[in-house]
Amino acid sequence: SKFDCKHFSEILRENGVQAALSSKPGNSFCNNIFYASLEYIAEHNKTSKMCFLHVPYSDKISDVDMFHERLEASIRQVIFANI
Repeated sequence: SKFDCKHFSEILRENGVQAALSSKPGNSFCNNIFYASLEYIAEHNKTSKMCFLHVPYSDKISDVDMFHERLEASIRQVIFANI
């Protein structure tokens, strides 16, 4: 995919969300979603950009509502910036 994951992770951090890039989507469920999405884009000649955002459970998220607001703000920035 041509999605600029590095820029997205920078936006997340700017909005106060811890973020790290990884080329390993994790367990079989996450792995399947990631690669099936890329396969769909390729097989159907889509021009879509794709990014798999894994938000693992963390007991360190003390304010879930604030986390959600920051995550949503970051996603909106990416959508409107058309990265």
